[in-house]
Amino acid sequence: MANPLVELISISQQTENLLETRFGAQGRGLREKLDSVADQIPETIRQKIRFIATTRNLAAHGELDNAQQKLREVRQAFAVVRPALASPPSKRSRRRAKKVRQNRPTLFSALAQFFARFSFASAPGASFVRLDAIVKKTERLLTRNYKASGRGLHDKLSSVEHKLSEATQRKIRFIATIRNKAAHEDVRVADENIEAVEEAFADILPALDRGAPLRKFAFWAGASLFVALAAFVAYRVFL
Repeated sequence: MANPLVELISISQQTENLLETRFGAQGRGLREKLDSVADQIPETIRQKIRFIATTRNLAAHGELDNAQQKLREVRQAFAVVRPALASPPSKRSRRRAKKVRQNRPTLFSALAQFFARFSFASAPGASFVRLDAIVKKTERLLTRNYKASGRGLHDKLSSVEHKLSEATQRKIRFIATIRNKAAHEDVRVADENIEAVEEAFADILPALDRGAPLRKFAFWAGASLFVALAAFVAYRVFL
C-alpha cells in the first residue's frame, strides 16, 4: 500500500506541472502557481486545486491522519482537475507557457540532472518521507529528553537551545529549514539535501538521545538475567 503522503505529494506535483506547462503558472508552491493563473481557470476547478493543496499541507505539517481521511476526496478532485487542466489552453496561456519553458534548462542538461539523481530505490516524495521522519524523531527526542515545547522543530529547539551546543543547534536548524523549504516551496529540495540531512541527524543523535547508553545497559542486563533464570529453571527441572 502506497504511503499517503507520497501519493499526496505526487498529486500536488502533477497539478503544479499541468499549471506550469499548460498555463505558464509561476510561483513556489501549488497555491502560488494557481493564484498566478487564477483568471484562466474556472472557480470550481480552483476550489478543487486549493483542496488538494490544503490536504497536502496538512500531511506535510504532521497531520497525516487527518490528511489520510481526505485522501479519497483528493483522488476524486484530481480526477476532475487533471482533464480540465489538460484541455487545450487559450492563446494567452500558450504564450505564457512558452515564455516559462524558454527559461527552463535544455533537454540535455535536464537529462543529465535526471540520470545524476536517478535511483532505482527512489519514488516520488520518498526523500520527503525520510526527511519528515527525521524531523519527527528529532522533535520527540527534544521533547522527551530536554522537555522542549512548541509547535514545530524550530520552536522546540528555541525553547531548549541553552541546553545544547552551538554545533548541535546549527545542525538542527539546518534540518528544520530543509524540511520547511521542501514542505512550502519545492519537494525536490528534499531530494537534493536528504543525504546532508541524514549526516546531520547522525551527528546530533548522540547529544539528543541521552538515555541510549542507559537503555542499552538495561536491555542487556535484563537479557542476561532472563538467560540466567531460564538456565536455573532448566537445571532444576531436568537435572
